[in-house]
Amino acid sequence: MQSISTTQPLQILTELENACKQHHARTVTHSPKAQLWSGLAFRIAEFKLCINSKYIDEVLDSTFQNNLSSVPGAKSWLRGLISVRGQALPVIDLQQYLLDEQSLLTTSSRLLVINYSDMKIGLIVSETCGLKRFEPNNQNVDKIKTLPEKIQKYTTNIYQNNEHIWIEFSIKKLESDPNFLNAARF
Repeated sequence: MQSISTTQPLQILTELENACKQHHARTVTHSPKAQLWSGLAFRIAEFKLCINSKYIDEVLDSTFQNNLSSVPGAKSWLRGLISVRGQALPVIDLQQYLLDEQSLLTTSSRLLVINYSDMKIGLIVSETCGLKRFEPNNQNVDKIKTLPEKIQKYTTNIYQNNEHIWIEFSIKKLESDPNFLNAARF
């Protein structure tokens, strides 16, 4: 049995740290996993979607519903306004906007606070499924054609992650759509 010297623990830790840094440097520069990106996975109806996590400011639990103020004259998918950290955010029912089917707000419902191009909005989703990591080589662009037309319009890619199929939802496409920007009924 080998004995470890207790007189040099700092030296052992320093050597271990250096070995880890060298391994990490090799992994980052030579591994295909260096291209991984992370996204917040969520569900609306039966569809599993994800948004690049760099656009997510925060996720609010189902109690956001208690502070929702309606907006007269707005389209039905604009569920109202909510104050988050002193800032008024429009709250969009993503399921109603994409599928023309109002979300049933439950304790699993979440509000994704999105920040893109100086625009902050809240998106109601049925539930969140955590952060997922996606590899670009797991794309399956052909499956986009099988999605409902309105979801296709905002889909960037489709990824296979383990046994699940995840639809990459594009905030950029949503933000630039004139139909989305015009929430008035008139």
